[in-house]
Amino acid sequence: MIPALSLVLVLAASFGEMAYGLTEEEKTTILAKHNQYRNEVDPPAANMRSLRWNHWLANTAQTWADQCTFSDNNPSSPRWDVVGQNIAQGVGSSLISLMDSWNNQKDKYDLDTDTCSPARASCNQYIQVVWATTSFLGCGKAQCEGKTYLVCYYGTG
Repeated sequence: MIPALSLVLVLAASFGEMAYGLTEEEKTTILAKHNQYRNEVDPPAANMRSLRWNHWLANTAQTWADQCTFSDNNPSSPRWDVVGQNIAQGVGSSLISLMDSWNNQKDKYDLDTDTCSPARASCNQYIQVVWATTSFLGCGKAQCEGKTYLVCYYGTG
């Protein structure tokens, strides 16, 4: 009975990996792209940290992405008081284009006042990506009603 159960679990895990979630290559791409955006901050932040992948953040982000709910979530964390979140969706969108949508908000960010400009402009996703004291990143991806959902969670460190 145990070998049969093991086979079922292996097949289920394999199917799940093909159906949703991020491949190792996609995780590497997401991490590299985030660190690239952070390295491009001008003027550079003296205390900017390189991001590292965190499995707890990634698993939590994947769980939220699988809900196919395009809204904010504030997950409870045993490690962080606050977990930052970015979420993007698009039809036929690549992960890079979804992340670029966050980074493209940099033109709306006013460093001197630490605000988005004009007043109603959104730049909060950009701020989340480049927040200097953030050290950890974990993301999840799902296909929802023909759209790609990308959810990323951030932890300071």
